Amino acid sequence: MIIDFSEGTPMKMDGLEASTVLLPNGSKAMKLKAFPGFDWIKTVQPKIPGCPPSCPVTHIGFIISGQMSCKFDDGTIECYKAGESYYVRPGHIPTIDEECVAIEFSPEAHKQAEKLSEANEE
Repeated sequence: MIIDFSEGTPMKMDGLEASTVLLPNGSKAMKLKAFPGFDWIKTVQPKIPGCPPSCPVTHIGFIISGQMSCKFDDGTIECYKAGESYYVRPGHIPTIDEECVAIEFSPEAHKQAEKLSEANEE
């Protein structure tokens, strides 16, 4: 089966675009495109009631192009580049170093995206 993200549910925010597709087994896949300057604290955090100062979600995915970094609450920084798979634990702030396209298969991330879509509609 080829996953066609062009038929997914779109979401757009300042510096971030996403499309989520429901797979036959009931799970979801999300294609993300993030742009340099994307600011999680200004763009995402205010739209999620009770959200802590860093992302509380686990992300599992693959970088198709570009790169991103995550700074974790403990001060460590990890960089993920094109061609790499990633597991990002909760308690991070993403930084987009250059335009980045990724595919995620994280159930938590999809729930978060749904909350953001709802918040964008309000």
